[in-house]
Amino acid sequence: MPSGYQATQIYHQLPSTKLSYSVSVEHLDSESLLPQPITLVPKRGMPHCPGHPMVGGVPPSLLKGPNMADNNKTRILSFSSPWLSTVLVASAPNVAIDNAIVMNLSTRPANYEAGLYRGSIAPFHSKSLRECMVIGAEQVLICETQQRENLGGLLREWTWYGEKDSNFDRRTPLYVSPQEEIGEVEFNPGEVFGLAHSGTKGLQRFHLKLNLWYAPAFTDCGIHCEHTFLEVHTQLIGTGRMQKFRENSSNTLFEDLIVPAGSTHPPFFNLKSDGTFDYPWHRYFSDSDCVWMAIEFHPTQGERYEVQS
Repeated sequence: MPSGYQATQIYHQLPSTKLSYSVSVEHLDSESLLPQPITLVPKRGMPHCPGHPMVGGVPPSLLKGPNMADNNKTRILSFSSPWLSTVLVASAPNVAIDNAIVMNLSTRPANYEAGLYRGSIAPFHSKSLRECMVIGAEQVLICETQQRENLGGLLREWTWYGEKDSNFDRRTPLYVSPQEEIGEVEFNPGEVFGLAHSGTKGLQRFHLKLNLWYAPAFTDCGIHCEHTFLEVHTQLIGTGRMQKFRENSSNTLFEDLIVPAGSTHPPFFNLKSDGTFDYPWHRYFSDSDCVWMAIEFHPTQGERYEVQS
């Protein structure tokens, strides 16, 4: 949220041709202590068809709580900021995309169209889309860059990771957003992620959770191999790398995967038929100032997935 402002109340309207958000904003500057109502509308240039709700173009840092748009259920996520909007859309028959990264957070393909062209986004994968219409998606996350200037301001919004892990290297400028719990999903990880060589347990239930990370250019985010959940990452701003190592040393690198904005890397975890999983030594490394999203799958109570040391 921009410094000096605090969102206090939200009203959501659905005119026949556009979405508008009337937001009561309290200005905390010394020049005025009175509430100043403003109206936010989607930015110009976004494609629109009658009856098709639009998302994006609204500074989500000024919005809070669930919003409803026609047949779509939309929610502005808590880690939205003046730099990046993140809008979760569920039960989405039609969603117009101006210029955004679309992450499919369901177990079925999310289809989209651009004129006569038809395409799809695989489950738990992403694509950068411009002037497209997402059609018939179960659940997608729309991520739109609002600005790139002073991206490091995110460190004032989020938490330095060392505050969560006392053993974390104090020299490492790695920052994490609040975490969002999206809900439960049920799928076979081996099938959905294309791990044909892995063992299988059939359908499994997971708690789906999301959070964002920020690191400036050339940040070594730490080699590690311990996880109590399955995860993949989607690059939102900048270019990063997911790297694998034979040992806990940067000198033992054996796989270096470049992750450009808009892409989601293949999973690094290995699934085993005995109900366990493991990770190789790995790390995220930022080639530029970067924001990326962790998509975490936490086994629900009663599931047998465990970390194998």
